[in-house]
Amino acid sequence: MSSQETSSLLAWINSYEDVLDGNSVTEITQLSDGLVLSRILNKVDPEAFPAPQKKETDSTFTTKLQSLTRLQASLTCLLPNLPPLNLSVIASTAAENEVVQLVKHVLIAAVKGAGGPSVVQGIGQLGEDVGAGLMLAITPVMTRLDEPTVDNSDYYALLSTHTALTHDKKSIETAYKQLLDDMRSLRAEHDDTIAELAGLRDEAVDHQPSPISSRAEESLRNELVRVKDELQRSEDSLAESEATSERHTLTIRDLHRKMDDLSAKAAETSTLRDQLEENKHAAAQLQKTENVIEKYKQKLEESASLRRQFKSLEDQNARLVDVNASLEANAKQLNATKSLADNYKTQFVDLENRHAQRMKEHQHLSHELTQLRLSHSALEEEKLRASEHVYLLEEKLKEMEADKTHADTHEILSKQTQHSHEKNSDDLELALSDTSTTGLKLQVRRLVKELESVRSDKGTDPDRALVLENVLADTQKMKERYEADWMSELTEKLDLQRKMDEIRRGMDEGSGDGPEVVTALRQRLNESTDQLDRIKSSFAELQSVHNGVTEELTRAKSDMTLVSKDQIDILNSLRQSVDEDKLEMGKENDSLKETVRRMEQHEKETLEKMNRMLMERVDEGSLGAHNRGMTESDKDYMSSLMGDLHKPHSRETELSERVNKAESQVHALTLAMDDMKKRHLKRRQEMFLNHSKVASMMDDEPASDRPPQKHSWLGMQRANAVQSSSMVLSHRNNIITISLQYHLHKFV
Repeated sequence: MSSQETSSLLAWINSYEDVLDGNSVTEITQLSDGLVLSRILNKVDPEAFPAPQKKETDSTFTTKLQSLTRLQASLTCLLPNLPPLNLSVIASTAAENEVVQLVKHVLIAAVKGAGGPSVVQGIGQLGEDVGAGLMLAITPVMTRLDEPTVDNSDYYALLSTHTALTHDKKSIETAYKQLLDDMRSLRAEHDDTIAELAGLRDEAVDHQPSPISSRAEESLRNELVRVKDELQRSEDSLAESEATSERHTLTIRDLHRKMDDLSAKAAETSTLRDQLEENKHAAAQLQKTENVIEKYKQKLEESASLRRQFKSLEDQNARLVDVNASLEANAKQLNATKSLADNYKTQFVDLENRHAQRMKEHQHLSHELTQLRLSHSALEEEKLRASEHVYLLEEKLKEMEADKTHADTHEILSKQTQHSHEKNSDDLELALSDTSTTGLKLQVRRLVKELESVRSDKGTDPDRALVLENVLADTQKMKERYEADWMSELTEKLDLQRKMDEIRRGMDEGSGDGPEVVTALRQRLNESTDQLDRIKSSFAELQSVHNGVTEELTRAKSDMTLVSKDQIDILNSLRQSVDEDKLEMGKENDSLKETVRRMEQHEKETLEKMNRMLMERVDEGSLGAHNRGMTESDKDYMSSLMGDLHKPHSRETELSERVNKAESQVHALTLAMDDMKKRHLKRRQEMFLNHSKVASMMDDEPASDRPPQKHSWLGMQRANAVQSSSMVLSHRNNIITISLQYHLHKFV
């Protein structure tokens, strides 16, 4: 027992100064009577622990044992799992180890009782060292308390009976020794009395009686009678003492016999306690064993069902051998389809090359379209300057006609016409340098137009920025969706690759049994792998097509901001119709996704069935030919399996048709762009011709004939603008249609 635990327990006991009445406990053995511990427990929890009886002067073994028994009974009522203590050893010898265990039990009962919080608070005030020592002391006992409850009532009853009998034996032995001492003293007195009586008789015989000594003789006789009576009483008491001694001897013998019996019972009780502990561990192990037995029973039941299934599968597998011939025929057909698949591969490579070439042409045409747009904007600006110049000349002409200065006017017009071929901006500045009313009107008109152009630029820039932000957000979302689709496709591809490797390993192991079936299944798996690779390559091609169409759609959206108000309204209506079509396509997309999911699930189930069939084929290859047959369900399964293998061919054909359709649409778009380019060049040439024609007419013809030519030229420009806007709209509609068709192809 460590000194730290003992010092911590003594410090805790001495903290109850009101219970000790100022007398501190210095040795742990001073607590062997149990009175101080009972008072502490009574102070902590008066209801569970009654006050001890006050017997300060009585410190005998019996009193200590009774006090300790009452304390142990109170502790057992509160904590049934407390380990038993040897109370007789504590009461008789005050063994330090047993007293320390008793104090530990009292400490645990005080903490777990009603006044536990106050006890814990008091322990906290004693210091960290004392608290650590107390915790170290009660930890083994607390661990023992967590074990299941064991009924120790028989043991305590036998222990109390043994203690009481031991005490009775010791008291009887003490009384017996005292009676023996009394008997020896009485025998010595009896012998002395007999000797004295014999001496008196001798003296009476020696001396003759005389009259004078009659009174003395009478007194001696009386004394002799008294001595005889005392002798008789002594003999009676001696006989009684001997009888009592005999009774006590018999009682002692009975007690010895009972003690021997109780000692044997106590030893047997300790043995039974050890056996009980062993039986508890054995019961726990038996419980675990029962659980294991239950599990094995379940496994046996499952194995029995598996045996039945195995037997039925053996019968089915034996029937499957008869389809080898049909599988060989199918294998030949599959070889033919393999050559067809090679042709498809070459066609796909050609289509990919054509698509790359088309993309290059598309990028080149896009660049030319951008350049044409820039030249168109420059021509529009030139047209505005020319219209302003014409208006200026008309105003000047009217002024000169009003002032009757035709010659000067003709000279001014010829100068302005020459300068207009060289630099139009200088003519306008020269015209505005005049202080006439016409110059002022022209200046006001030009400033108003500049203001309107500035306002229109300010109004279109935010819309353009908003459109670009929307396009950027849509592109980011599409990029994330494509990445997620790519990751899911990669995961599925790895999973399929793992399953195919397992199937190949199973085929290699079972190559000795059923070579026809293994060869057919291996060929079928290879073809499925090739079909999967082709589908993924077609998906990558369609994705590249989608990227190109998305870029074109982005450029078309940015171009939409340059269209006039009425055309924007038309485009808004088109956008609404496109949104409606988009909703419908979204619904179709969901249904197609569900179809794809079902097909993938069906493909996984097919691979699992094939793997299972291969493993069963390897395990069951030793069956004889007389058991080889095929049921209707097996035939249906094989036919469905072959149908599943032919499904990718039809899917591949459909994808190739859609790719051809997309290429034809791209070709039509390219032709439309070429046509638009030619028309744009034609309009540009016509505009230059009309401009030179107007300039020459202003130089040669009179003013009265010019307005019709001017109006015809403006009408032609309006018609060309309407025609160009209609071409742009048709071009954008074609782009939107191609984008929607690409989305449909992708989701399918």
